[in-house]
Amino acid sequence: LALAFAGLLCAAAVHGRVTGVQGEATAVQERVTGVQGEATAVQERVTGVQGEAAAVQERVAAGQGETTEVQEGAGFSAAMTKARLGAAEAPKEGGILLRFATFNIRHGKGLDGSVDLDPIIEVLKQSEADIIGLQEVDRHNFRSGMKDQVKRLAEALSMHFCFSPSLNLGFLEYGNALLSKYPITCMQITYLPGEAERRSVLQAEAHIEGRKLNVVTTHLGISEDERKQQAPLLADVLNGVKEPAVLLGDFNMEDDDALMSDIAATWDKIRLQEKVSTVLTGLEADQIFKKAPFKAKKAWTIPTEASDHCLVVAEIEWE
Repeated sequence: LALAFAGLLCAAAVHGRVTGVQGEATAVQERVTGVQGEATAVQERVTGVQGEAAAVQERVAAGQGETTEVQEGAGFSAAMTKARLGAAEAPKEGGILLRFATFNIRHGKGLDGSVDLDPIIEVLKQSEADIIGLQEVDRHNFRSGMKDQVKRLAEALSMHFCFSPSLNLGFLEYGNALLSKYPITCMQITYLPGEAERRSVLQAEAHIEGRKLNVVTTHLGISEDERKQQAPLLADVLNGVKEPAVLLGDFNMEDDDALMSDIAATWDKIRLQEKVSTVLTGLEADQIFKKAPFKAKKAWTIPTEASDHCLVVAEIEWE
């Protein structure tokens, strides 16, 4: 009897352990199911981003030296653009005072090493610029939290935008952007060859109080060998840009460099009130140029720790 009773106790203990293991297995299964659900949701988001990237790549031809035209610049709908271009718009008597800026934002990476667009937004607000050229802008990049940086900046500043992806790596994009308080009605992208990375030239047409303005932004290569290839191609593009026009960019060289001579022959640089470097390397690499009939008022820099570049600002009067 004692042995039988001991056997019953042992069986009961085993049954209890089996029941406990089964409970743990059920809990594990529930956790696995939850993780699978989260993974499915993440996959759906990734698929959506990849779909957007595929659509962009269909619109923008990949390849050096190729040019793509896109009607009704990105960022706001065609309906909103047309609403902003209503009959009430008419040239004002006298001149129009406009403020332009160019800024290499280094994908929002500040001097402290952190990636944060808030300081970029603050310095752009401080500039009170009407049209801004941006370089080194990320879209859906892991290093910048998979954010669409140009869209975030445009929304924070209540501006129209367009974007040229110098690099397309699946759904990751990196390149130049234009922000404008005025509607952008068309966009053209020209690709330039590069060593470490391809470069691009972004053109847009802005409507300003009944007038059309051509705006161009670009970012040339770091090495002189790269710029020797890129500068003549850029000059060819700029020769085709009709007046009136403004050029904003990071050229990685100063305006007196021999490679800038073709550009300087037809475009006038808006010079800083005090010549200073615009990037930590010591160069005045970030510059603003104009094609008549603008009267340059002044140009200056806004030092910031939001990037390794200063923000460069220029004010002109359009008579």
